[in-house]
This record gives sequence, C-alpha cells and structure tokens, in this order.
Amino acid sequence: MNNFFFLTGPNNPSLGAARLEGSARYLRNLLATPEYVAAWTPITFIVASGQVCDYQPNNAGARLCSGRLQAVLDRGRTDVDAVQWLPTMVIEAGGQALPYWILHFPIAHDVLDKKKTTFVPDTDLILKPYFDRGLIERHRIFTFPDAALGVIVRQDIKNAVIEAGCTGVDFIPALVG
Repeated sequence: MNNFFFLTGPNNPSLGAARLEGSARYLRNLLATPEYVAAWTPITFIVASGQVCDYQPNNAGARLCSGRLQAVLDRGRTDVDAVQWLPTMVIEAGGQALPYWILHFPIAHDVLDKKKTTFVPDTDLILKPYFDRGLIERHRIFTFPDAALGVIVRQDIKNAVIEAGCTGVDFIPALVG
C-alpha cells in the first residue's frame, strides 16, 4: 500500500505566478543547499495577475506556502522531519501584502531504495525516485538528496491539507517499497 505522495502544484492557468523581487538564482541556490539558513532577510514576491493560492507558484522555484498551509504542514511533522520556515511576503495583484513562508529542508534524508530508483545512465541524477519504506516510516514530510524542490508527505498530511481547504496543491503518489 502506498501512503506517501509528492506535494506539487496543479496545472492551473488561473493561478498567478509570483515573481521574486531580486535574484531568483540566488534563492534557488540557497534553498538547494541542505543546511540551516542562518542569516535570512525576508523577501517579497509579487503576483501581477491571477489568483494567489496556498502553495504559490513562483519564478524562484521556492516552496512558497501560505500561513494556512504552513500551519497544516508544521502540525503534522514529527521530530525526525527537519524543516525550516523562512518568512516572506507575497503582494497580490490588488496590492495587498500577505505573509507567506518558504519551506526549506535543512536536511535531505537518505531515504531512497537505490536498487529500485531509476537514474540517468552513468550518473547520480535521479529520474524516478523509489523510496525505502523502512527509511521513511517515521517521516511525515521530507525531501531527499538531489530532489531539487521535491516535497514528500504522508497520507495523513495529505488528508489534513485537503481538509483545511488549501488551494494550489496536487498530490502524486510516490513509489514506495
């Protein structure tokens, strides 16, 4: 039975994409590093058109979460789920500033079944991750090395996100064995 899912955004053109005021490359590099961010200055994203949502698409590839989504994810995590919430701001098309949080994983857990994971031939680049159930059983929200911006959640977190009415989210079953 599979009870883990990739948390992702849906393909929905009515959702506005947030644009980072500043260097998107710098932020992508910072968030791709699996370590705690010690010095953080809140940044601003602007949604020029379209709707804002709880899991906000953006040009920096950040895991940009509303306060509602942040609260659901944070309530559901366990002591082994290392997360860091970086405060930021989203300014919607009407000009209202909304508090948001960037979900950062300071630890990328070694949770893959490397024999079943599909890699690009002759590289360590992951094409299709396959998770080892024994390595993820205590987790509820996590990522893994070289996951770029992957977020994996357990079924109970998925259910809580849906029950909270969070928008801009979709779930894709993860391969677990």
